[in-house]
Amino acid sequence: TKTDPAIAEGAGGYLIVWSDIRNNPFGSSEYEAAQDIFGMRVSATGQPLDAVPFSIASEKGTQTKPKVTWNGSSWLVVYESTTLDGNGAYYAKTLASKRISASGTVLDSQPIAVPGLDPTYGWAIASNGSQWLIVSQGGGFSTDIIGIRISANGQVLDPPTRTLVPATYFWRSNLR
Repeated sequence: TKTDPAIAEGAGGYLIVWSDIRNNPFGSSEYEAAQDIFGMRVSATGQPLDAVPFSIASEKGTQTKPKVTWNGSSWLVVYESTTLDGNGAYYAKTLASKRISASGTVLDSQPIAVPGLDPTYGWAIASNGSQWLIVSQGGGFSTDIIGIRISANGQVLDPPTRTLVPATYFWRSNLR
């Protein structure tokens, strides 16, 4: 089953990403390989550039809802992941990311953590042509629109997050 597809132009073609359960032998989200993120590059005319889809994120737990954007030299794939909370007591949703080169190589063996952003209320990514910006609504503690930048070499530039739009009494959704 392939779900949550996303696509971004770059490097003379496109990178298509999705969540996939092919590594899950049980079909449930409760196992270590419940859902993973896969991708495939296609040319500007839609011809596959990769012989088979490649694995982008196959960590413990579930990786879902990928989004992708190009910064002029590589793609950043950001996705929701389940990880143990800070106390090791239960699984919590977080955001993680990996960079993909123009040739389709996954540049990060471990996910780039995206600290402080809550995926519960929606999130979005964008690029200014060199860095990436990931934004979300603050979550349970605030309705600020907050963001964090990631450099082209995969360094998180803004921990903790920065407030981009201060809270009002309105919730925000459908960030783009």
